[in-house]
Amino acid sequence: MTRSYRLLVALLLLSCSSDSSSPTAPRPPMFNPRALSNCSQVSGAVSAELAYIQFCTRASDCGQDLVGTSCGCTRNLVARRDISADRFYEILARGDSMECDLGFTSICDCPPADGFACIANRCTWNYTGGG
Repeated sequence: MTRSYRLLVALLLLSCSSDSSSPTAPRPPMFNPRALSNCSQVSGAVSAELAYIQFCTRASDCGQDLVGTSCGCTRNLVARRDISADRFYEILARGDSMECDLGFTSICDCPPADGFACIANRCTWNYTGGG
């Protein structure tokens, strides 16, 4: 291999490698919602699942209203639009069956929003007022 060819290959490899400063999507949590046996496990599973389903790098990643995580409207949590929230709802149902307090409370003022936003790599509403 000539020296210039090796240099070209090295530059190509560098350009294809991921930027270490870019955020990395979390891996899907590995657990069975039906196997959660106490509220502490359910709470941890909710946190892990939310980290996974809410991860974003741009606003266009977001768009799924997680109904039931607030009193409704623009206070519900938001997830990526390309992912199933089924397991999240299974975890919530498991917590409900054990009467766990998962902390899904909010004020019910429904601030105006213009679609969705990705803030600090987490999907949310794009509030247009004092949200």
